Amino acid sequence: MVLTASIERTFGTTPGCNLAPSIEQTSASVQPTIGLPPVPRRQAEYFRFISAWRFLAIHLFHLLVCISTIGTSTICFQRLRYAAPSPLTTFSDVEAQADVQEVSAGWGDAIKILMPLWKLVRIASAIFLPLCLALLQIDSIRNSLLSRTFAISALIFSFDGLLSSCVYVGFKDRISSSQVANQWVEASSPDTSSSVRASKFWAAIVTPMSSMAWCVIWFMLSMFVLAWNTDDVDFLVASPSFDITISGVWASFLVAFSLIRLVSAIQMLIFAREDVL
Repeated sequence: MVLTASIERTFGTTPGCNLAPSIEQTSASVQPTIGLPPVPRRQAEYFRFISAWRFLAIHLFHLLVCISTIGTSTICFQRLRYAAPSPLTTFSDVEAQADVQEVSAGWGDAIKILMPLWKLVRIASAIFLPLCLALLQIDSIRNSLLSRTFAISALIFSFDGLLSSCVYVGFKDRISSSQVANQWVEASSPDTSSSVRASKFWAAIVTPMSSMAWCVIWFMLSMFVLAWNTDDVDFLVASPSFDITISGVWASFLVAFSLIRLVSAIQMLIFAREDVL
């Protein structure tokens, strides 16, 4: 008690900090300890808030990727992800070389599955591209806001599918490189399957297929509106200028979206570098 009173007179009392030594008795010895200040409650709540928002943002981004790819990225992840038969952490050069060869062989098998799909998309896009152009020549579609917007959307995605599939097929050697294989292994890990980088990788892989799927959807919607609107009446148009403005804004948005997605995919798969993995 005398020692405690002396310390309090000398140093004063500090809120949240106990400078008085306490005696902790154990079976072996008696050790004096000085209490540490507790973690501020507001700081702990702030960290929990940031962690919760980060978790929500990652899963929201993953959901948006699934919607933009119509679920093809999730299907591709389930079908083509790397399943390591043994841990990749090795302790010898022989085992490390075996792991590298195993990853390269696995990624090569995945490319063998993806390549026919990319070629099929290239053929389908080449067919749908003139069909979409032909749709825009029909007066019933050209004069209707809905059908014209749907036809323009199908045209944009058909061109996107054709361009991306041609690039992927033409740069097969680049996509088959070890850098992309390492990204494939990283994106296949269960711990990073919902991360932003993993979602971007699988979205890049299925860019041609998702573009073709969106092209078919918009094309069918345009044909449905054409068959349904037999009287050539468009109830959504207030004026011709407003009609053209809506179609132009929507087309500009789709073009920007397609270009950003294609550039991101090309940068990740074709111009992949070892130092960004």
